[in-house]
Amino acid sequence: SMMKKMELSDNPFLSMGMHYISYAVEEPELFKLLFMCNRLSNGWYTREQKTYSIIYDVISSSLNVSREQAAVLYARVWVYTHGLAVSIATKYIPCKSAEEMRAMLTESFLAAAHQMGLNLPEA
Repeated sequence: SMMKKMELSDNPFLSMGMHYISYAVEEPELFKLLFMCNRLSNGWYTREQKTYSIIYDVISSSLNVSREQAAVLYARVWVYTHGLAVSIATKYIPCKSAEEMRAMLTESFLAAAHQMGLNLPEA
């Protein structure tokens, strides 16, 4: 199935984004309830929050970048990933194929990494 294809990736960062989009496709109403509600914060998460610590560690070790670079990269790519998932859950854009979603997330990731001047390991 398309959703199973979305979840397959050797890259943990890409896999996380694909799972998030898969959730928006498979359970759009629950996705909206969980991820599209008002947040009681200063409008942005803080990089020090413990919930992000594991994510930063995985990105840092898998891409061989500093933890600070991992946090910045995560923030830049996650804004795009969340926007894509919201657009799919609200039927603003269709989810055409797993390959298209993977390509869109990969392009966002590579653009953010390039803009940051990161030298990523070869795929």
